Amino acid sequence: MSYNSNRLAGLHIYSILLEHTGDKEHRLTHKQIAYYLKRDYGIELERKSISIYLKELEACEELNVETTPKGSCAYGRLDDSELRVLIDSVLSSKFIDKKRSLELIQKLCSLSHERFKPKSIYSLDSTVKSENKSLLSNVDLIVEAIDKGKGIKFVYNSYEADKKLHPISDTPFVVVPYQLFISDGKYYLFGLVETEKNYFKFELDKITLCSIVEKSVEAQANSRDIYAFVESKELVSIKMKVEACAINDVITYFGKDISITQSHDKLLEVRFEADLNDVCQWALRHGDIAEIVSPNEARQKIRKIISRMNIAYTKDEEIKQVIIPNGTTEISKWDFVLFDKKIDYLFIPKSVSKISSRAFYGVRSIAKITVDENNPVYHSHNNCIIETKTNTLILGGENSIIPEYVTKIEKGAFNGREALKSIEIPNGVAEIGYMAFYQTGLSSVKIPNSVKIIDSFAFALCKIKELPSLEKQLEVTGQGIFADFDEMKKLLKNK
Repeated sequence: MSYNSNRLAGLHIYSILLEHTGDKEHRLTHKQIAYYLKRDYGIELERKSISIYLKELEACEELNVETTPKGSCAYGRLDDSELRVLIDSVLSSKFIDKKRSLELIQKLCSLSHERFKPKSIYSLDSTVKSENKSLLSNVDLIVEAIDKGKGIKFVYNSYEADKKLHPISDTPFVVVPYQLFISDGKYYLFGLVETEKNYFKFELDKITLCSIVEKSVEAQANSRDIYAFVESKELVSIKMKVEACAINDVITYFGKDISITQSHDKLLEVRFEADLNDVCQWALRHGDIAEIVSPNEARQKIRKIISRMNIAYTKDEEIKQVIIPNGTTEISKWDFVLFDKKIDYLFIPKSVSKISSRAFYGVRSIAKITVDENNPVYHSHNNCIIETKTNTLILGGENSIIPEYVTKIEKGAFNGREALKSIEIPNGVAEIGYMAFYQTGLSSVKIPNSVKIIDSFAFALCKIKELPSLEKQLEVTGQGIFADFDEMKKLLKNK
């Protein structure tokens, strides 16, 4: 046995205590320590020498070594419950791939004693994990770039129908990284995109081929900017009626800063402040035991979602009419995006003052459209919805006849109407909006000389056989006006 081996004996004893004790409830005698020294390190020490080393270790308070007549132990590192929380955090992190998760768990286990067996490790196979194996190395690069004031270049991806990641652009993103953060279980990069001169967030597990580059602009964000970007929530006063069994879920989701009183109908009245979207999502999940009383905006939002869901889960032949409830002030984008549905009758009440151009994107058929005659913003004419002040056609169906006074066809006005086989665009229309006749059943179209602007994909994915010549006529021309599927996919990808 060499002099150097004995010199390291103190470190070996400390390692033995960490491995075989780990807390004050489990201790090793001098005899047991001598056994492990000989077995694991080939060192033979007498009881007196072991006592000297233990006193030296105990004198170092940061090592947390304790010797009593019952034996010696090392404690104070992560206890079993703390380790299990960390291991479960790794398991629940979907942005860490399975192999790296296992490696991290094994490293965490090595911080404990030999008795530690994390039962939760067996749930790894059933956990949905990212397939991006470069996430942790990308984190290192991003942190280095932030520390050194550099930029980063990377490919950003998204999943497609083959369940694989594909680049969303032909050119890499160049970003000035500002901060990494976790929100809603996802790991994000927040940074300034140089070409856009604006801030965006990127999911880290969708980033590949990351490298450090010189930056050409400075990120001027601060912690308040990122908080506003990530947690862009506006608190409103909420009043709900709930059954007693729902209180647990209310407190679990919204916290204890709420008031609870008994309602006259044997329900509990709950008041608190929360984000409108969060409350609506909660109310939809607990609709059988809770009702939002106010604000009315939340009630309208839920009413529209339920109406849309009712149509989405109804067979085509059963959709006779969609009557927007009076009191509804806005029909927002995607409210009735029903790509496979037909609507026999659509009624817009007098209270509606705003209809998004994307509210009915993709509805295959709208046979009849009516607007309440007392509506001050819109009116219906020839089975079309017209914005009265601007003479803009907002929405049409397969039986629509565009009135002569219409000057603009709004984006998405006829989007998806497969039943629309022909349409006459009157002389007087000056503009045709984005995707106005996208994926309709049109086989031919005549564009009058009055039309000077046609936005992108206005007639894309139609079945038009003879394409009109518009080069000399148009003042503004969008991309892929008559694009087929392959051309449109390429244009959108590059965009």
